[in-house]
Amino acid sequence: KPRKFKEKTCRHSVLMPAKRKSQGGGAESAAKTPRPNTKRLPADQLAQQPWIPQLTNWFETTVLPEGGPDMYLSKIYDTKEKQMEFAQWLNDFCPPDPGLNYATSFAGPTHLRPYMLSWRADSGCSGFIEPEIGVFIMELLASEGFLSDPNMPGCKKLSCTQIPTEFLSSEYTELPSFPGTQFIPCFSAGYVKGWKRAVMLLITAHGVKELDLGHHIVHHVKASWGTLHASFSDSMDVRAQVHANRGSSFIEDATATRPNCFALRRQVMILQKAGGGSAERQAAEWHSANSMARALQLGRSEAAAVNNLVHKVAPEAVTFLENSVKRRGMLKYMSHDVIGRDLLNEGYTSGVGILEPWKDELRNDGGQKLVMLFLRRLETDHDRTPPSLRRSVTEKQAIAKHQACACFLHFLNVFERACPPTEYPEAAESLTSQFMSGYLDPDLGHILETSVPPGDLAAVAAFRPFVAKIEKMTRSQDEEREMELERNARFADLEVVVAKLERDTQTLEQRLSAAGSEAERHAKDLLYLRQRQKKGEEFVNEWFKKSCCLVQVDDTYQGAIAGFLQFREQFRGRVGQEFGLIGFDATVWPSNANIVVNSMNTVAQLLGMSSSHMAWIQYPVLHAATNLNAMVKHRHLLEISMLKHSIACQFNVQILYAKPDARANDNRNLSQPALCGFHSNYQESPLRSSKAVAAGTAGPCPLIKVTDFIQYDESSKPGPAMRCEQKGIPCHLAMIDGLLSGVELADEDRVLFVDVLPNTYCEFGRACVQRAWDGSGKSILYIGFWSQEQFKKNQKALREIVYQGWDAMPGSPPQSRPLEENEAQSAPSLQIIAWQNGAPHWPDFLDTKFPEGSSEAEALSRKKQEFLQKFPAQPAPRTGTTVRPGRAGGHCDFSIDGGAKPLDITREIQPEQVGEADFTENRLGACDAKGRRPAIVITSSFEVWIGNPSGTEGMNVEAQELFGFGVGDYEEREVRDPTKEKFGLPFRLTSDLDHISYQKEPHALCQFLRWLATQRGMGELKLEDHVIDTRFHPAVSGQDPVPVTFRYKIAPKENFVTHVFKPKNDGTGRESGTNMFRAQALGTVFHQNYDKVISNKKAGVVWEVDFTSSPPSVVVSKPKVYLLCALHLPPKTWVNLSK
Repeated sequence: KPRKFKEKTCRHSVLMPAKRKSQGGGAESAAKTPRPNTKRLPADQLAQQPWIPQLTNWFETTVLPEGGPDMYLSKIYDTKEKQMEFAQWLNDFCPPDPGLNYATSFAGPTHLRPYMLSWRADSGCSGFIEPEIGVFIMELLASEGFLSDPNMPGCKKLSCTQIPTEFLSSEYTELPSFPGTQFIPCFSAGYVKGWKRAVMLLITAHGVKELDLGHHIVHHVKASWGTLHASFSDSMDVRAQVHANRGSSFIEDATATRPNCFALRRQVMILQKAGGGSAERQAAEWHSANSMARALQLGRSEAAAVNNLVHKVAPEAVTFLENSVKRRGMLKYMSHDVIGRDLLNEGYTSGVGILEPWKDELRNDGGQKLVMLFLRRLETDHDRTPPSLRRSVTEKQAIAKHQACACFLHFLNVFERACPPTEYPEAAESLTSQFMSGYLDPDLGHILETSVPPGDLAAVAAFRPFVAKIEKMTRSQDEEREMELERNARFADLEVVVAKLERDTQTLEQRLSAAGSEAERHAKDLLYLRQRQKKGEEFVNEWFKKSCCLVQVDDTYQGAIAGFLQFREQFRGRVGQEFGLIGFDATVWPSNANIVVNSMNTVAQLLGMSSSHMAWIQYPVLHAATNLNAMVKHRHLLEISMLKHSIACQFNVQILYAKPDARANDNRNLSQPALCGFHSNYQESPLRSSKAVAAGTAGPCPLIKVTDFIQYDESSKPGPAMRCEQKGIPCHLAMIDGLLSGVELADEDRVLFVDVLPNTYCEFGRACVQRAWDGSGKSILYIGFWSQEQFKKNQKALREIVYQGWDAMPGSPPQSRPLEENEAQSAPSLQIIAWQNGAPHWPDFLDTKFPEGSSEAEALSRKKQEFLQKFPAQPAPRTGTTVRPGRAGGHCDFSIDGGAKPLDITREIQPEQVGEADFTENRLGACDAKGRRPAIVITSSFEVWIGNPSGTEGMNVEAQELFGFGVGDYEEREVRDPTKEKFGLPFRLTSDLDHISYQKEPHALCQFLRWLATQRGMGELKLEDHVIDTRFHPAVSGQDPVPVTFRYKIAPKENFVTHVFKPKNDGTGRESGTNMFRAQALGTVFHQNYDKVISNKKAGVVWEVDFTSSPPSVVVSKPKVYLLCALHLPPKTWVNLSK
């Protein structure tokens, strides 16, 4: 089509280009409105008028954020007085033309004054101004004026009307006419066309007034503002006015701006209000996008947008978006496709294609929460974009943002359900702020594409800190809730426990009153144990007569053969053959040559007695304390002696050893040469059928660990000879079994092991006696030719094995005294108190039932103290074996001697501490900290200090062994005053409250003796170098004195002879050239000053002891210095134990 306007001489012509055909829409004849020409004024023209950019900048920064010029003016002039004041200013600033008549009614062509123009959005059919269009119109108004004279080319009158009620969207209050005139009321003229120009005129005038730019307005511009050419369309109905505004067939001139769906929506709503035509026509025009496209001559996207805004988008969303469009316009904010493609419609979902699993989560809900978030996000993204880069949001971009908003809302709802109500608002505000800034979009998009609902909240990076915080708070709340429940449960538990304790205490008190006093029962128990113990001793003696013969010999071996024959005499006339194994252990060569000669002579005599006798000769081995020449020499001497005594030497045997439990650095030999010897007078022997003789090997025989050696002590590690010689009971039993393997033995046959040259610890004797009681093989009768030293070291050990075997025999007397009639009660029925070994015990689990420091724990602790006052508890030594049933009842009675009790070694003290820098004492000796043992220093004044010199953390030190006195010898001599003994450490106890150490655990002597009685059945014991007697309560007239339960009088022997330990000051345990020692030998720095060894309540000498059951006695082992309290050592501090 040819353009309607071929020549335009006025700048206003840029607003009115010709129409062009639509490329789609509801009807083929529908015309698509052209894009407006928004070209700005030339830069040179603006440069000549710098106040115009100032004015337009004010419009963009002040007016548009308020919602456009109409809303801004309504806000500024919100009262009649302010509106009339503005009218007066307009009248003064733009004087009227005296030669013209101005409108007095709403009819016909006329002239209008600027204050007659209405700025309300509902005074016309448009109501919207694009920001770019508004700026351009303002520039034209300021530079060229309001050109409405129809006589000028390209200019058109304002097409006005009296505002129809159908136009109004809110209450309208009419103002009076300008004072002194009969003109139409102020600000009352509505518009068929020209609302944008009119409103921009008013906002431009207000801007000139606000910015004080009136002196820049030239005369002809003021004149064009003061007189406006207009025509009132008084003959048009509302429907015609709307169509005239749209540029339909009713009026040929089309509007010069791109259609705005909100303006079109307003027009549709006006037409709906106006009515007209049949109901069918109304429905056909306004109830589908196609009908709207035909009725308003719109394109497809505009018509769809208008239809959705009218019928399908929620009112609150329409209002929000309308206000947003007024501030930002449609051109660079949003395309009609975003609205026309249903993105804002209720029920719409963007979950399609690969996102179909999320379709419900990506759906617009009825509450419009998602739609409103989506619109706010569009606003935020637009405002954050620099103006020069702003573009209208396309449908594709909008769908992506819709998906992100929906996904964010989904996770926000998940988060709300997990978050405490008090924490949610702040967290939601922070998360929403991050989302509105676009930081969450990558994570949300990735989740939608790679997972299915409900998704993982922690997959969104922004949620993770809050999720972690919530989890922490939840755990804290759960813990608090559990603590509260636990407190309630503890209180209920405490009441139950206290009630049970009271009932049990009453039961025990009744039992005690019925059964007699504890002291009487204790006396009966001890009497029974002594009688039983005597029977045990008798059994041991009788057993040794029949099964074991120990002959004490000197280096001449006189009486050895006689002792053998005497023991053998008991078997005369018995059925069965006798087999004899003659032991000769030369692993460590005796230092006395006579012993070798005479013992070999004895072996020869024994071999000559019977062909069923075989010698078991163990050759010397090489070790660190000897050399190869000596070993060869000794073996040569041994073989010469055997040849001399007619002992056949052809049956050599290699003993193979195994070390199943040894450490990697154990370098003991794994083999040893030996010989099975027979007397040359006998060509045949039943023992020659032994597999060891035939194969030439015996074993493998298991060696015990070095730490399991007899009398092993860390302070005096076993020497080379001991490491070679001591092999253990299992090893010697394996040798005997190897020698007897292959020999046919009948049940009535007897096997004798004659130990002619036993090793230091007589291990063959121990093995034979052990075999008699463990029943693991053929019993061996043992005959040992022992020296005096061997008797002293080993006889008690063999008797102990036999006594313990008798003690556990079913035929032995009961281990505890049978109760009399008045005592014959079963264990009491107790609900919570434990009954162990015939006595009540405080249950250990009650000590940890309630948290430490809680009120329930304190209340229960008070109950425990009350219980222990009535039923005292006595600790038992840690033996490493299963605790047997109690042999005797009763506890140590500390009611005598003014209630004196043993020193509590678990008490914690707080001594004065000295810093590392201030500890400058001269040191005689020291040892470093190791494990739980602190560092120790002995000063030149013989004071003992302990410390934590290099620690970075505090050290809690408990009662323990501090240091020993190394190796030494014992001598027996008279000691009157042990505190003045300078040259050794005498074994002297002054009271049964003194501490001794059993298996590295310190105990009061009375408590140790009680444990021996109740657990080992030792009713009567001897204490080495001491006289020990039972203590008695004062006698009551007519009655025998009653013993004090497990309390004893301790006194030295009448002649004051005691064992004195004399340490060797030979440098053992000392680092060469230093004053640093091993803790086991640190006490040697007291050499010749042993009377100055520490002795107080913090630390002192504690003797390590052992005991034997047969004969029953406590024997001394070694003295050690023990810490007798507990304390805390901060880092870099020292404590003086001697003060």
